[in-house]
Amino acid sequence: MALSPAAPEPDLRESRSTYVDLAGMWVDNNADGTFGGGLRLGWNFAGVGPYFISTDIEVEALYWQIDSDVDYGAEEGTAKTKNLPVMVNLRVNIPLDDTGIFLYGGGGGGIAYIDVDGTGPSGQSVDDNGAVFTYSFFAGLGVFISDQTSLRAGYRALWLTDDKFNDGSEEVTLNTERNDIFELAFRLDF
Repeated sequence: MALSPAAPEPDLRESRSTYVDLAGMWVDNNADGTFGGGLRLGWNFAGVGPYFISTDIEVEALYWQIDSDVDYGAEEGTAKTKNLPVMVNLRVNIPLDDTGIFLYGGGGGGIAYIDVDGTGPSGQSVDDNGAVFTYSFFAGLGVFISDQTSLRAGYRALWLTDDKFNDGSEEVTLNTERNDIFELAFRLDF
């Protein structure tokens, strides 16, 4: 059924694409900063005129190792943490007229695998790992390099919840629940 006698019926198969995205990141948890990376597989659903706002649904895996502030009982110290969040995100892309530049924003949630290894000031040590709930919100600016490629730069706030770890000898609490992430990502649509 056509929308009006003069308007053709939209072909939704042509308004959808699959993409891969590689990201380099700077992660700062207010105790330390480090480089990390990520890989995304997603599906873009193109918008219709006049604004052509599109939506992405993606699955991503990120990774970084960082020193985190940790409470060893009543004492404070640090521990090396390895972080592997796996999330599902929803992203909205807003093109700026015909400039090839777009704004984006969105959020997501999932599970993060965290490995904690450290020694406290009085010799207490912990070596534990586990899965915790994680969520994030992000925004940024992108530019189309070609019809199939784009480059994005943005900011993300990512939270790791349930921050208590215990290997049987010592319970520790991570003090760095929020991570500030600055990323540069290359995307290939196919």
